[in-house]
Amino acid sequence: MHDERFKQEYDRLNPAQKEAVDTIEGPVMVVAGPGTGKTTVLVLRIANILQKTDTAPEQILALTFTDAAATNMRRRLADLIGAAAYRVRLSTFHSWCQEIIDTYSESFPDIIGARAIGDAEKIQLLDGIMDDLDLPLLRRNGSVNAYTKDVAKAISDIKREGVEPEHFQELLRQDLKSFDAKIIDKNRDLAAIYAEYEKRLSKTKRYDFDDMIVEVLRAIRNDADLRARLQEEYQYVLVDEHQDTNNAQNAVIETLMSFYENPNLFVVGDEKQAIFRFQGASLENFYYFRDHYKNAKMVKLSENYRSHGAILEAAGGLLGKGTLTANKKTEAKETISFASLPTTELERYFVAKKIKDLIAGGTPAEEIAVIYRDNKYAGKMSVMLSRMGVPHRVEGKEDLFREPDVRATIVILRAIHEFGLDAPLAEAIMLPTSGIAAIDAARITRFAHENWREGFGIWDVLTNDKLLAQAKVGKPETAKSFAQFLNRMHEMSQETDLCTLVEAVMKESGILSRATDSTNVLRRFSSIRAFMKIIEETCEAISNATLRDLFAKIETMERHGLAQKRTRARKDGFVRLMTAHGAKGLEFEHVFIIHAMDGIWGGRRKVEKVPVLEEIYTLSK
Repeated sequence: MHDERFKQEYDRLNPAQKEAVDTIEGPVMVVAGPGTGKTTVLVLRIANILQKTDTAPEQILALTFTDAAATNMRRRLADLIGAAAYRVRLSTFHSWCQEIIDTYSESFPDIIGARAIGDAEKIQLLDGIMDDLDLPLLRRNGSVNAYTKDVAKAISDIKREGVEPEHFQELLRQDLKSFDAKIIDKNRDLAAIYAEYEKRLSKTKRYDFDDMIVEVLRAIRNDADLRARLQEEYQYVLVDEHQDTNNAQNAVIETLMSFYENPNLFVVGDEKQAIFRFQGASLENFYYFRDHYKNAKMVKLSENYRSHGAILEAAGGLLGKGTLTANKKTEAKETISFASLPTTELERYFVAKKIKDLIAGGTPAEEIAVIYRDNKYAGKMSVMLSRMGVPHRVEGKEDLFREPDVRATIVILRAIHEFGLDAPLAEAIMLPTSGIAAIDAARITRFAHENWREGFGIWDVLTNDKLLAQAKVGKPETAKSFAQFLNRMHEMSQETDLCTLVEAVMKESGILSRATDSTNVLRRFSSIRAFMKIIEETCEAISNATLRDLFAKIETMERHGLAQKRTRARKDGFVRLMTAHGAKGLEFEHVFIIHAMDGIWGGRRKVEKVPVLEEIYTLSK
């Protein structure tokens, strides 16, 4: 324990924060507004438990909702207590539940030997179910699969509330006269899909992401031995972002701590930052905790250390009185400026010019952010910044299938799968990895197109010295070499498994070596690893998987907007463009909010195509 470092951090706390850190026994709820130092309190409280008790780091469980939050918390904890931070059980709910399933597999007979189903495989499974069932209300323009993604989300929502198929069907048999008849009928269709989905998961030895928490809940409720072992293992439990926990997660924590009348359970949340499960549900977790743990200490953190008074005052003017925490930063000269421009084009120019002037005046580019409501507003703003010569990056997630190395691999695999056909070959020979010069690729394609009546295709030109000469190809040996490579890979595709084939394509095409020799090797190999994970999942899901299976999966992912995505790494020296959601918790010297108008930031009605009955969110825990 780094006692001096702990003391320095502790001395900076305000009285409410110290109360939260010092109250290490019994149930505690901390209501923490934005910028009030809740992560600091969580980290210092863990350090304080280790300092004042004989508790081992492994006996402390801290749960949060994102890997990024868990990583940030562990890093800060390591600064305080050193290597012991890596022995504290600090993870997301799902990672922790997966760890329990892996460690105590004998307590999970329903999923022993089962494999987690991926998003694309889940959609394919639901597509098949909806093809087989007669569901007139879940069709659009005759398409059976138009609602598949919405059905997948609805099933996920139901599972997250700990509602199993039979319970959902029982709910639908109750008196629900207050609901629209169409909603009830859609939910009956949904119940039929949900039940069949669970049957097929079991039959194929699969379980999905949300099943991890449901399975752990079922096990610790029904398996007294497992429950006792876990209760002995975890002496202190801390839960971050408690306002976002669902019924199943709450039930897991409650059952885990049920051995004690006054358990050492510490939750932190903000009722004003709830991700609404449905209208009016944001306070449910707070009321539930208070009512369930009658002796719980309630601590309110109300002093904001992130934003200056001017920002809080303006935000409060929009949100209403009493909705924001009080400012505790030193008052500064910073003000909020408003600019009303007649067109969006002028707005983008105005913002770009202001940013350019700030950078010229010495402001680091990474201390400037442009915030918008949705990712669709990033493109034109990025174009304007580029025109002005402003270095910038669009933060967020990108389509993996459009990453250069992944796209090149897919193009080559399609040329192998549709061997000899002109369209995939034309795309393949244009790749830099083909080794064929762009002018030669164009000559080959044009010659084949002009002589199609003679029976010539691109493959014929690639493999014939005479035709290559007639097409005036400058380096015919390169063209023939690429054709030989494709032929080898095609023959290999008839004899070997999908994973081995894709690895061979990446290696022999030069895609891997190009990535290794590039200046952004980490980014490129991150894309390659993500794509290989899709290949591995396909091989695990389908015995003797082929290229046909892979392209069916890719088509499903693209059709339903599931193409694997990943977040670009941040980098200094660049202005950052991001959504308001992506900017949560970040700080900048200068922030520009664009398209700040009603209908974009407010006044939008969200329409759910497959609305789930609100009763599932208010079932007795």
